[in-house]
Amino acid sequence: VPSSVNGVNGLVNGGKASSQGLEFSSAFRATERLQLGLNVSYTDSSLKDDYPTIVIPSGPYVVELNYGLAGDVMPYVPEWSWSITADYRFPLANGWNAVVGGGLRWVDDRLSGTSERQVVLLDDTVVDSDLTLPLVLDSYHSLDLYASVSNESWTVRAYVKNATDERAYTRMTDIGNLVTGADDNVLATPILPRTFGIEFDYRF
Repeated sequence: VPSSVNGVNGLVNGGKASSQGLEFSSAFRATERLQLGLNVSYTDSSLKDDYPTIVIPSGPYVVELNYGLAGDVMPYVPEWSWSITADYRFPLANGWNAVVGGGLRWVDDRLSGTSERQVVLLDDTVVDSDLTLPLVLDSYHSLDLYASVSNESWTVRAYVKNATDERAYTRMTDIGNLVTGADDNVLATPILPRTFGIEFDYRF
């Protein structure tokens, strides 16, 4: 697993973790032309061991760092997520067919990392202890819409992704000041904003 000490990144053995859950997926043809879909998943994932302790001598003190603690939820794993889809197909004139549909998905809250614990020792006596919890990425939903017309050779497809222009993030991390220790800013990766597109396919 990734580990960082004073801005220096590396990998350490993370010990044991577990991930278990359930997933349900179904497709239902409501009519000859309309098909509905549903997917729901539940995931319970957590660390079973503390990350290895990093020991840093600091003058008369000894600093012990743990960048992950037993019981922490695995980073970026939502507990719940679901999606629903609908597709409606119908014929047009002169050998053309059309499809209109959409999909709505929802992703639960996630954590950006694991707990960080710092313990300061003096002659094996704890003189200070600090616990920093990871950032929480809020849940979000995203709606995609699409329509297409096609015949034996041509397909013309139009779509709108994230039609409601939902603002959310897939990853997030705070950047600390190595001198003061304060968090200066947050770096985050947003989900795709509202996006329009048109595609043309020709089969030969």
